[in-house]
Amino acid sequence: MTEGGDLLNVPDDYHLLASSRKLTFTEEQLLSDFSEMNIGPVRAFNLMRKIRGGFDKVGVTSTDCKNFKRDINLFIGEFDVDMAVQRLMKKKLYLPNFSCEFYCDEKGALAGLFWADEEMKLNYEVFGDVMSFDATFRTNRYDLVFVPFTGIDNHHHNVTFAGSLLASETAESYKWLLQSFLKAFGVAPKVVVTDQDAAMKIAIRDVFPDTRHRLCMWHIMIKVSEKVGTELSQDEVFKEDICDVVWTDALEPAQFETQWCDLMIKYNLTSNSWLSDMYNLRSDWIPAYYRYEHMSGLMRTTSRFKRSKRDHDTRYTQPRMKTNYELELEAAKIYTRGIFFDVQEEIRLACKNCMCRREEEVGDSIKFYILQVNLPGLHEVLFTPKDMVIKCSCNRYEQYGLLCRHAFCVLRLCGIKEFPKKYVMGRWTRDVVPKKTKVSSFDQNAAGNQVERASSIVHQVIESKLKVDSADLPAESLDKNARLANILHADQPCSSSSATILPPSGIRNKGCGSNKRLKSFREVSSSRISKKTKTRCCLICGGHGHNSRTCKMKTTVADSQKSS
Repeated sequence: MTEGGDLLNVPDDYHLLASSRKLTFTEEQLLSDFSEMNIGPVRAFNLMRKIRGGFDKVGVTSTDCKNFKRDINLFIGEFDVDMAVQRLMKKKLYLPNFSCEFYCDEKGALAGLFWADEEMKLNYEVFGDVMSFDATFRTNRYDLVFVPFTGIDNHHHNVTFAGSLLASETAESYKWLLQSFLKAFGVAPKVVVTDQDAAMKIAIRDVFPDTRHRLCMWHIMIKVSEKVGTELSQDEVFKEDICDVVWTDALEPAQFETQWCDLMIKYNLTSNSWLSDMYNLRSDWIPAYYRYEHMSGLMRTTSRFKRSKRDHDTRYTQPRMKTNYELELEAAKIYTRGIFFDVQEEIRLACKNCMCRREEEVGDSIKFYILQVNLPGLHEVLFTPKDMVIKCSCNRYEQYGLLCRHAFCVLRLCGIKEFPKKYVMGRWTRDVVPKKTKVSSFDQNAAGNQVERASSIVHQVIESKLKVDSADLPAESLDKNARLANILHADQPCSSSSATILPPSGIRNKGCGSNKRLKSFREVSSSRISKKTKTRCCLICGGHGHNSRTCKMKTTVADSQKSS
């Protein structure tokens, strides 16, 4: 005890003293990084406790972590939109080939924001033949609509070309967005796939007049279950029948129309107004109407995976061969792994399931009639050995840029042991995307202002290095606001002035007004079914399906009492 009667601090509790608790700059940066991953301060503190081996090893308490998060929020205040735009515009100034555009409404609030970096532009140069963009809701506190631009990469999975935020979904907003895209990339895509949004359709028509606009099949087909009623939505035979008509690229337009009408009659859907509307739009989304268009097969892909893992598998692992045909091994060296598996399956079927029923000479060419086991009909393959030109009636190469099983069957019959180079489409090959290390940050022969910009960056790096050498912990010596500015990579907002770009307010787009993700009809229905509803039970026996008045056990007890 001290003379004043106070208890002396126990050594094990020294880490709880205010003088011993202090967040280092590294810990503050770590908490900020955790926050960007939606990990709150308390969970972040528990992670640091686990990593370092105990509460006393962290150097702070969970309350200190929460206070730091509070300080960040106060530091940002009403400047969050201003700081975000400022950060992107700085990247546009210093990073090569980075694009950023924004505009504000009459009140000075952010109405649109668009950005694309160098890697996105490299991807667009190679994979920009078919592009899709779609509005995603409920992704930020202001209910801004997030609109990503995506395409299909050389692994047959999605790749991002650009990102954007819009305050409204009007035709004028989408026109500004597409004009910003055109300004950044210079060339409009050949094909654009969207949902049925009318504003998007108007904007594409006005800004991309030469671009073919198609509707996304997935967005349409996902609505079928809720449009045809409960009974048909659970009928697996109906689902198979409609998918056989819609999800096929083997039908001609006249064949599709006949089979569609037969399907409507069979399931008594001729009076369904939504299906009638979709039928009237058939040329915009049914594959039969664009099966002869170049790369039309890419208009239905929606899957997403990480490219880095796929690139690693392609370069450093060897797939197992399924046939003895030389073209299979050569295909493994040409294509990415995912695309090779598609080609490998076509080669396997060509060797195992396809056969030539007859052949005939047509000038310098030979026409083969190929039959696939267990499938009706013959496919015509026209092959010119002199020029190594091959064409199949199934149009797989025209739609996907990959040879079909019927073509491989003919090549095998003709003894072709080298993969036809003219049928190797560059977008599916291993090295179609240049490595970033091969892309110089600055052009030596560029204009003088670019050289001056590079020189300025070099001087800034040198000055930063000198500061590090002249101080042990420069970040620790800065005041709190300066440290927060360093952590957030944004200039410190001036408390005496108002924000240049105001945050949007009063947004009433589709999907706003709730922090929850929009759910489809199918998700809502399944969640209702999965919920365990509380059912009434008998108070005597605890069973279901009856109550205490009609319980058999009650009757049995009463009879035994009478007999006694």
